[in-house]
Amino acid sequence: MAVGTKLFCILMWISCLYAVSIFIFTKGFLLKRLEIPNKSDCSIRLEEQSVFSMRTQEGGLFSDDAYGDTPHVGLGSQFHIDNMCTAQDRFNKSIILLIDALRYDFLLFNESLDATGTLPFQNKLPIIQSLIEKKPSHSLLYQFLADPPTTTMQRLKGLTTGSLPTFVDVGNNFASSEVEEDNLIHQLVKAGKNITFMGDDTWESLFAGKFAKSFPFPSFNVKDLHSVDNGIMKHLLPEINQSDWNILIAHFLGVDHCGHRYGPYHSAMGEKLSQMNDVISSVVENMDNDTLLLVFGDHGMTGTGDHGGDSNDELTAGLFIYSQKDLRKLNPGLAMNAYRSISQIDLVPSLSLLLGIPVPFSNLGMVIPELFMFGADRKSPEVLDHLSLLLAKYHPAYLRMEALRINSFQVKRYLDSYSRKVDEFPYHISAILEQKFANAETLFHNLQQNLNDEEVKIAIDGATAMYMEYLSGVKEMCRGNWAKFDLLSMACGVVLTVSTCVAVWVVLNFVDGIKDREKIEDTLNSLLGNMLTGMITIFPMSVIITSQVEDLMTVKTTILLFFPALGSILGSLLCVLQTQGMPCMSDVLLYIKHTPKESLCSSGLLFLYVVSLTSNSFVVYEDRTAVFLLQFIVLLVYLISGIRSLIKFKRIKSRDIGRILTHPVAIVTYMLLAFQACVRLSSHFRICREEQVPCSQSDLLQPLLVFDPENSTYNNFRYIKAVVSICLIPFLLKFWLQKQGNLNGSSAASVCIKYALPTISVFIFFHWGLMSLPEKVLDKLPMWQQTFLAKCVYVLSTISIVSIIWQPLLIHILEREKKHQHKFHSKGEHDDQVVPRLFDYIKSSFQNQNGRGKQATTVTHEKIQETPAVFGLATTYSACLLQLIATVILVLSMLLGDGFSPALTLVCVQVLLYLELVACIRHAQLKIFSALPELKKMALLHVTWYAVFGWGLMASQFFFVTGHHATFPSIRFEAGFVGFNGDFPVYLYFIPAVLIGANTFSSNIIFGLALPLVLLWPFSRGKLADKKNSDNEGEVVLRDHCTELRIGLFRLVMLYILFHGCKLLGCMFSAAVHRRHLMIWKIFAPRYIFDGIGFLVTLVVVLLAYLFILRTDNQLAKWLARLFKIVKLLRDSR
Repeated sequence: MAVGTKLFCILMWISCLYAVSIFIFTKGFLLKRLEIPNKSDCSIRLEEQSVFSMRTQEGGLFSDDAYGDTPHVGLGSQFHIDNMCTAQDRFNKSIILLIDALRYDFLLFNESLDATGTLPFQNKLPIIQSLIEKKPSHSLLYQFLADPPTTTMQRLKGLTTGSLPTFVDVGNNFASSEVEEDNLIHQLVKAGKNITFMGDDTWESLFAGKFAKSFPFPSFNVKDLHSVDNGIMKHLLPEINQSDWNILIAHFLGVDHCGHRYGPYHSAMGEKLSQMNDVISSVVENMDNDTLLLVFGDHGMTGTGDHGGDSNDELTAGLFIYSQKDLRKLNPGLAMNAYRSISQIDLVPSLSLLLGIPVPFSNLGMVIPELFMFGADRKSPEVLDHLSLLLAKYHPAYLRMEALRINSFQVKRYLDSYSRKVDEFPYHISAILEQKFANAETLFHNLQQNLNDEEVKIAIDGATAMYMEYLSGVKEMCRGNWAKFDLLSMACGVVLTVSTCVAVWVVLNFVDGIKDREKIEDTLNSLLGNMLTGMITIFPMSVIITSQVEDLMTVKTTILLFFPALGSILGSLLCVLQTQGMPCMSDVLLYIKHTPKESLCSSGLLFLYVVSLTSNSFVVYEDRTAVFLLQFIVLLVYLISGIRSLIKFKRIKSRDIGRILTHPVAIVTYMLLAFQACVRLSSHFRICREEQVPCSQSDLLQPLLVFDPENSTYNNFRYIKAVVSICLIPFLLKFWLQKQGNLNGSSAASVCIKYALPTISVFIFFHWGLMSLPEKVLDKLPMWQQTFLAKCVYVLSTISIVSIIWQPLLIHILEREKKHQHKFHSKGEHDDQVVPRLFDYIKSSFQNQNGRGKQATTVTHEKIQETPAVFGLATTYSACLLQLIATVILVLSMLLGDGFSPALTLVCVQVLLYLELVACIRHAQLKIFSALPELKKMALLHVTWYAVFGWGLMASQFFFVTGHHATFPSIRFEAGFVGFNGDFPVYLYFIPAVLIGANTFSSNIIFGLALPLVLLWPFSRGKLADKKNSDNEGEVVLRDHCTELRIGLFRLVMLYILFHGCKLLGCMFSAAVHRRHLMIWKIFAPRYIFDGIGFLVTLVVVLLAYLFILRTDNQLAKWLARLFKIVKLLRDSR
C-alpha cells in the first residue's frame, strides 16, 4: 500500500474508535426501559409478599412493628375482585378523535375577543365551549400533559400502554415497530370488542392486525394538510351509523401538518381548526347515549409549529370528554377537586375501567377521579350491604375510591414484577410509597367496622387521598429513575474517548516526527501492525470474560468492543515508544517551549470551551460562546503573530498615506475587520431556544407563504435577498476559476461549472417562488409539478458531483501561433507536438521562480512563444474541490429554505476571508525561508493548530447560524420532503432521514468538505503581503512533494478530528456527571446526541474529502506521467 492509503487506514482506525466510544457511552446513557411481557386479566391478586417487603422480612421497615398499633393489612394481604372489569364500566362504545398537535389553548374560548382581535387559532372550536356551558355534567375539559419526547409514535405508545417513554425512543419515530407491551388495543380485542380505525397509518405499524376495519392514510407528507383529514371525514359518519364497532378511532393530521408548514399563527390553522369544529359537532349529533366521546391531542406545538422537545407549549395538549348521559352527579356536600391538569397516561386506566376491560399491565397512570363519581345507582359488591344507608350517602366518593384502589393494585403488581427483574428504584422512596399504600389499605378495611357518619367520610376521603398520593408518587419515581444508567458502559465510553484523543495526538506527532521519509512506509506498516496485534490479542480475553462471569452478561457488548479498541490504542502507543522512546519531562517542556504562542492559546481556549459544556447556561448560550471564542482567537493571532510578522516583513519607509494604506499590515487589518463584520452579521440568522430570555424568534424559520400577502415589501425583500445570495455562489466560483484559467477547456466538470451550477440556482429560486404561492393555488397543482424543480436540482447536482469525481482535473492546454512548428514535428503527427512543448513550458515556468516576466535562461523567447499555454495549474487541487463545495452548498441552500440561503452565502464569504487572513499571516511568518523555497513549502504543508481551531469554531458557529440548536424542536422536519410528496415506502425511509440530517448538520458537511482548503490555500493565495516576490508555481508544486502532501493532509484531518473529539468528550462528561440533573433531558442529553451525530457526520465527510484530494493527486500524477512518457518517446525518435 502507498503512504496515502496507510495514512487513510490510520484515519479510519481513529474514526472507528470514536464511533465505538459513542456507541458504548450511548448504550449506557440512553438505555431502553425494560418491557414486561405480562398481560392483565379481570382478576387481580396480590402475591403473599412483595419484593420490597422481602427486603425486610426479618424485621424493619415493613415488619409489624413498623406500623405500630395499626392493624397490618398492607403487603401480606390479599385482595380479590370477582369481576374487576365490570366494577366500574359505564359505556359499551367510545369514539376517539385524536387531533394531532391539538394544543390546550386551541380548545379554549375567550368571549372577550372580537373577530378582528383573535389569533388564527383562537375561538375556532366553539362547540367545546357550547357543550360545557349547556351540558356541564356531560362535559369535562383538561390540560392533557404529555411526557417528552413529544413525537407522535412515542405519544401513541404512552396513550395505549400507560407507560412512560424513554428518551432514546425518539429515534424510532421514523420507523415505528409493533407494540409488544400490554395495551388498550390488545385488551379491547381480547375482550371481543371491534375496533374501527381511520387516519394516521402509524397505528397500523404499532397494532398490526388488531383492527376489524381500517382506513389508514400516509402520514409522512407534512405539506399535505387535507388528504388524511378528508379521507377520515369520508368514512367517519357512515361508520358511526354502523352497528359493527365498539371503538372508533380517528387520527386527524391536518392541524399538526399545518403547524409544521405554516405555524399556529397562519390563517390556515384557523381554517383547519374550524374544520375540526364541524367534525366534532357532527359526531356529537350522531352518537348515542351509550357512547363516550374523547377529543384530544397527542402533544402541542411551539410558536413555530414544531414539537419533539419538552417546552410547555409542546407538552400541553387538550382533552375534552363528552357523553350524552351524565358523566358525573356531584353531591353538593361532597368536596371534589377538578384536576384540570392530568397526565396523558391517566387516560389509559380511566378508559379501561369505563369500558369494562383490564387496565394494561404496565400502566402507571392514575384514573381521572371525576369520571367515577356518577351517582348512587350502583352497588358496591363488598361493602354497601354492610354499611347500608350510611355508605349510600357517600356512594359517589366510595366509587371514586374503589376505582383508585383497583388502579393502585394494578400499579403495585407491575412494580413488583418489574423490581424482580431489575432492582433500580431508590429504596427510601419505595419504602415511603409502600407505607402510603399500606395506610390506604388500612383505611379501606376500617370501613368494614361499625363507623359513624363522620368516620366513614374520613375513612373514604383518607383512603382516596392515600391511593392518589401513592399513584402520583410511583409515577414521579419512575419518571425520575426510569432508565437505569449503565455506569460501566458510560465509564468505558468516556475512557475510550479520552484514550482516542491521546492516541490522535501521539500518532500525529509520531508521523510528523518521521525524519527519514524513505522509511516512512515501513514505519507506518509497523504502526498498523501493532494496532492490529493489540486488538487481536485482547479480543479473546474479552470473550472469555463475558462467557465466564454471568453478572456481566448485561454489558457483554460493551466488553467485547471496549477491550479490543483499547488494545489497539495500547498497541499503537507501544509502537511509538519502541521507535521514539519514553519522553521525559524535559522533552515535554521543550515541546511546549517550541509550540507557537497562538497554538498554546488555542489549546487553552479549547479547554475552556469543553469545560463550558458542563454548564447548562453555557450550553443554552453556546451560539454566543462559539462566536466569542472565534473572534478572540482570530484577533489574538492577528495581534501576536500577524502584525509583528508583517511589520518585520516590510517596514514602512515613507509616510505617504498611499503606502501606509496599502501596507501589508493595513491589508490584513481590512480583512480582519471584514471577517469580524461577517461574524457579527451572522447573529442575524441565529434563532432562539426556549431558555434564551429575552429573545425574539426569527421570522426566517417560516416560509414566505406564511406571511400576509399584503405585506409585499417584506416578502419581496426577503425573496430578492435569497435569489441574489443563491446566484452569487456559482457566479463567484465561475469568476474565480475563469481568472485562474480552469474553465478554458470543455471537460464535463468545467461545463457543469459554466452551465449546470447557474441552472441549479435558477431552479432553486423558482422552486422557492413556487412554494411561496398561496396554499389554495399551490394545492391545485399536481404533485409532480410541485416537486419537479427540486428534483431537477438533485439530478443536476448529482451530475456535477459525479463529473468532478470522475474527472477532477480542470486543466486546459492551448497551442499558440508557432513559427517553427516543423522543428517539433514527429512523423507528421501534429497532435503529438503539444506535450513536449508543454513540458518545456512547465520547465521554464519552474525555473523562472520570481515570476517577473524574465526570460528563462534554458529556454529561448522564441521557444516560449512556440510552446502551448497551460491553464489551471496554479489551482489544480482547489479548483475541483471548490466546485464540489459549491454544488453541495446549493443543495443545502434549497433544504434550508429561502430564509437561510443568505446565511450560506455568508459562510462562503467568511470562509474565504478566514483562509486569506490565515494564509497572509502564514506567508509573513515564513518570510525568513524565502531563500530556501523547498523548506518554505514544507512549512506551508505543516498546518498550524490555531488555524484548525478557528476552523472548528466556525463549524460550531454556523451550526447555529443555519437556524439550529441542540434541541429537538429545532429539527426542520419539512426538509425531508423537499422535492418529494412524502408518501415513502418503508424501504425509502432513509431519504427523508438523509435530507433532514443534511439540513441539521449542514455546517458539519460544509466545513468538513472544505477542510483541505486550509492546507491548499497558501499555495495559490494569501500573498498580498508580498505581491512582488510571490512565486507563481501554485498548487502544482505539491505533485513534487506527494509524500509531504499526504502527511500534511493527514495532519490537518487529525487535528480537526481532535477538535471535535475534545468537544465530544466534554458533552459525554457533562451528560455523565449531570445524569440526575433536573435539566439532563432538556439540555445535556440533546447536546450530547447532537454533538455525537454531528461528529459522526464530520468523520465521514472529512474522510471523503481526504480521498477526493488523493484522487485528484493521483489523476495529476497520471497526467504528468503520460506527459513525460511522450516526451521521452519524442526525444528518442529524434
